[in-house]
Amino acid sequence: MIRIVLGIFTLVLIMAGLGMAAVGWMKDYGEQSAGSIALGTPMQADGLPYVDPDKLPRLYPVEDFAMFDQDGEVYGSENLAGHIWVGYMFFTSCPAQCPIMTENMKKVVAAVGDNENVYFTGVSVDPQNDTPERLTKYRSGYNIDNPRWHMVSGPMDLVQRIALDSFKLGSVDDPVFHSDKFVLVDGTGFVRGYFTGTDDADVRRLIEAIGTLLEESAA
Repeated sequence: MIRIVLGIFTLVLIMAGLGMAAVGWMKDYGEQSAGSIALGTPMQADGLPYVDPDKLPRLYPVEDFAMFDQDGEVYGSENLAGHIWVGYMFFTSCPAQCPIMTENMKKVVAAVGDNENVYFTGVSVDPQNDTPERLTKYRSGYNIDNPRWHMVSGPMDLVQRIALDSFKLGSVDDPVFHSDKFVLVDGTGFVRGYFTGTDDADVRRLIEAIGTLLEESAA
């Protein structure tokens, strides 16, 4: 009888130990997988997660980067750290979606107004041609003078890493087929949502989502 009781007691201790180990593993796994997409998250047709502007998950971390902007100045992660920002891919000679995206981004910039906590960054997918001079001319053609809206260009391998590893937008080997998404990034450097830059309804959703992040950062 005593042996049976001791056996049961030992079994209980073993099970308790396994339970604690499982809890610890789940905690570690949760920390390691921060920024992963939750099960059940609805997806857009292009495979990117669809987010509710009022409930923005932390999706993916944006890797550090540094490029040259329209003024020939180094610009990148250090300038954006601590700020909400919207990133996107474009190139100055783009004949199709880029003009629409640029005009829609102007609407977003106007909606944000003078809020100094929100920045905008266009990454050229044609760095060989999009020199600071070309970027400046492009901005002038669209009457863009907001100091928080930068257009940057740099080595193609860096552009690819931003598109593939940080923004998750796919390859930009052929600039003509670059993504039309606006990518919302929070002040900690995490992607929080994707919005189609050629779709008026999605642009309104982006403006709403920026408001959500501003409330979050002020809390």
